[in-house]
Amino acid sequence: MKTAAHTRYRNKANEIVKGVTTVLRVGNLGGKTEALIRWSNNLGLQGTDSAKFRDEKGLIGDLAHDMIMNYLTEQVTDLSDFTQNQIEAARYCYNDWWAWWQEEKTETILAESPLVSEVFQFGGKLDHFGRKGDKHILDDWKTGFVSLDAYVQTCAYRYLLMENGYPAADEIRIASLPRDSGESLKVYTITNFEPGWQCFKLLLQCYELEPELKRILR
Repeated sequence: MKTAAHTRYRNKANEIVKGVTTVLRVGNLGGKTEALIRWSNNLGLQGTDSAKFRDEKGLIGDLAHDMIMNYLTEQVTDLSDFTQNQIEAARYCYNDWWAWWQEEKTETILAESPLVSEVFQFGGKLDHFGRKGDKHILDDWKTGFVSLDAYVQTCAYRYLLMENGYPAADEIRIASLPRDSGESLKVYTITNFEPGWQCFKLLLQCYELEPELKRILR
């Protein structure tokens, strides 16, 4: 199985800076860790290996995400490393997204684009930024559980766009993508960005303090 290279973000001085998702790991927003533990325990009680189940769903989600991004960037998706069942499940997810996307008629400005903040020294790679009518919209595609992390993450991406000279997003859309026929597409539309951005700045401070905290407790 091919593993996607982790994106490294560099500032203008060519120094590596932290990524948005790395910063988010210092928090446990909305009790995400506890929710995942309960989910894993429930699968165990049903006789399902949660690690294998999670890995399978993760592969389907990754492939569906690749299909979407490759459609938007006019590239061909490599299916050679996936099983037929995984491909069919990912196509179900992609087709559901595609039907919704055709109705949205959003013009693409950026897709899967890395950006860096020189002010706060962090980077991120947003899924899609576009225009629909007179609105600018930031899109993020998620498979599985959509936590508060996703809200904070996209608010950080919105800031990255503005610092890099793009128009401020009027809306953020987080699409929760289905991975089988038992799930359906759900889109969260967000217009209140300030709490998410303020939360991310606090997590940035926690991230910077974490090494010192670890030294204290040695």
